[in-house]
Amino acid sequence: MTLDRLKPHQKALIRAIQCKQPARGKLMDLGLVPGAAVTYVRSAPYGAGCQIEVKRTQLMLRDDVAKEIEVQLA
Repeated sequence: MTLDRLKPHQKALIRAIQCKQPARGKLMDLGLVPGAAVTYVRSAPYGAGCQIEVKRTQLMLRDDVAKEIEVQLA
């Protein structure tokens, strides 16, 4: 399952990040690393992305990036 498929308030663990560098490195710097717990907060208007929470930090991700992050429901 990928991050963009979660529903609001669902919690998941990151399994893998399929993005290529430098996007992968930037995501990892923000705390999106395999094993990290994330909470899907809400979808952006018009399906343009999503808001997540990782380590008490809120992040907005574009849909194309969220589709490259594999997660497992917690």
